[in-house]
Amino acid sequence: MLKKERKYGFRERMLDFHEKGIRNFELTSNDDEFVIGDGICINIGGNEDSDSVIETAAWDFVDYLYKSMEVSATVSKHCGAIKVKIADQSVDMTGADSTKGFRIDTDKDGITVYGYDDRGCAQGLYWLEKCMTIRKAPFIKHGTVTKKPLFSPQMVHSGYQIDRFPNEHLAGIAHDGRDAIVMFVNDVDKTPTGYMDFNELIYRAKKYGIDIYVYIYFDNKMHPEDEGGIQFYENTYGKLFRECPKIKGIILVESSLVFPSKDPAIRSGISFNERIDIIPTGKPTTAGCPAYDMPLFMDTILKAIRKYNPEAELVAWNYNVVGKTEDVRHAWYDQFPEGTAIMMTVGNGCKYKNKAGIRCFAADYTLTHPHIQQGMLDDAKYVTSKGLKAYAMTNTGGITWDMGVMPYQPGAYLWMERYESMIKAAKECGICGLMESHHFGIYPSIISRLSNEVFRDQSVDMEKHLEDAIVHDFGDKNVEEIKKALRHMSDSNAYMTHSRTDSGTQNRVGAAFPFCIKLALKVPNTDYAHFGNRLMGAKYEDEACWNMDYRLNIELVPDEIKSWKLAVEEAKKGVAILEAIENPNENLERLTALCKYICCQCVTGVHAKQWYLMKLDLDVAKKEDVPAIVEKMRALAAEEIKNTEVAIECAELDSRLGWEPSMEYIAGPDQLRWKIAQVKYACESELGEYLTVAREEAQI
Repeated sequence: MLKKERKYGFRERMLDFHEKGIRNFELTSNDDEFVIGDGICINIGGNEDSDSVIETAAWDFVDYLYKSMEVSATVSKHCGAIKVKIADQSVDMTGADSTKGFRIDTDKDGITVYGYDDRGCAQGLYWLEKCMTIRKAPFIKHGTVTKKPLFSPQMVHSGYQIDRFPNEHLAGIAHDGRDAIVMFVNDVDKTPTGYMDFNELIYRAKKYGIDIYVYIYFDNKMHPEDEGGIQFYENTYGKLFRECPKIKGIILVESSLVFPSKDPAIRSGISFNERIDIIPTGKPTTAGCPAYDMPLFMDTILKAIRKYNPEAELVAWNYNVVGKTEDVRHAWYDQFPEGTAIMMTVGNGCKYKNKAGIRCFAADYTLTHPHIQQGMLDDAKYVTSKGLKAYAMTNTGGITWDMGVMPYQPGAYLWMERYESMIKAAKECGICGLMESHHFGIYPSIISRLSNEVFRDQSVDMEKHLEDAIVHDFGDKNVEEIKKALRHMSDSNAYMTHSRTDSGTQNRVGAAFPFCIKLALKVPNTDYAHFGNRLMGAKYEDEACWNMDYRLNIELVPDEIKSWKLAVEEAKKGVAILEAIENPNENLERLTALCKYICCQCVTGVHAKQWYLMKLDLDVAKKEDVPAIVEKMRALAAEEIKNTEVAIECAELDSRLGWEPSMEYIAGPDQLRWKIAQVKYACESELGEYLTVAREEAQI
């Protein structure tokens, strides 16, 4: 039975990711299984040129055997029944012939792990750990296994603390098959949250086979042709790579793709809100439209960074050109030099209908529409034909802005639809690298494990991969019941609506979204948070949540309410199945708490839209109709308070619920209690004022 967990208690779990006591000692080995027993050696000899990654993985394997299988092992460079080596030309690596690829041969005498490279050796050892966790015993089946991933790099932000990566988190990221991390950068050794020794992180990450990409927050204040312009970029981008030459690449998006262009069709400054005499100019920035001098800008940056790292990679994210016409998008891609990686954004800007047939506009990341849009597939083909790399921002680390304060979205069947779409995109359109999380980071989960296996092994049906992931995390007693629950949670997610309004309200902060009337109040900000409460709207119709591509109007909202009610029904079905399972392990208890918390978000989604419509009625009501509307709003508020109290119970059991790396605690127990106080204020004070004014008018 889960007990209340203090704030940030989830980090203790992340720092001890090898689960203790998994082994079932009642199990016996089969004749076709090799038994890993006490005293076994892992032989890593012969890999001296690449021994850092391999040695780190080997000692990790020893730690796993000791904690999870209760087997004592050691590492040797001279002998051992488990051999780990980088494959030479004599080894047939068919099916394992790419970075992170591995071949494992197992017979009665031992196990040999061949890696395509040192990262492949590590992934082979991690795969053996997974097999033993599923088997619940240190028994490995005889035979040959080959695997290789479809994608590299696979980039993720930190799910532990924004821009912070303790060794255990790096190990967890590597175990889930990811080979690159992303951090925000303001300057050398400076992130938005303070000082950080970049090279120290680079050294540590290297041991886990992980590269470093930096998300640039520089202001490109000068044009390269300005006096001192070249030196300006040498002193920013160049300085970063001069001091930290092992950075793998830079990611440019939004403001980092903006510079003071001399193209008359483009804004002359770097502001996203350029105005003349207070009136917006209406001109686009270089982040969203092509400019004749953009190639010069890109070339200047490339020269500055490749002076110190000739292989440094430039990743240009198309976030701001999604939704533009094809000719504008292609002209924008044409600006970048050969070898640049263009990162496409899955879903963003996509207009579609959700499971209930409701019109949606994906203003940001969502899983409600799991498939890659056709325009992105066409663009991927175009950029690869131009000699550019095609990457994709997929959120397959496990979370989108459908659920901003959750560790992951448990809608496994929706995720598998996205995987199918991505596999097709890789094979037919040349997409080769991924960014799998933004600042919400990656959290070890059934979804991060599922995507890892799907991406490196398409010979097995996805449903089998899902079953393995369920057994890995929750045991083998209730696989079918858990699959049914995940199906309901997938359907619940699919019934959600996603617009700029949804993304900035109940989707972003769940049940913590306030129910304001006139006074716009946000959940109190945490002063050390990167974004804090800036990513949420205070009111449902807040300007921050407005997007004219998807009009917020009373004609559409009633249908959205019906859809969200279906989301509630499906989530409740999933929760009921999970709660009926007897003797769940802690992982399953946390899944149940997560699904209940999601159900609370769905209820808030219904109530928020109903509250919005009631407010509209209240503002135009005749004085004699005000009391009835106020009574309805107060009754709705009482229901929402009860819903928020359920969310508090869930968040108290799992400290990861209600927390997001860039917002910090924005929907934890304290914030949910604040929301209840805010709703009571709105009902007692603001609605009370409406009643007072209506009575006064009636007396005139």
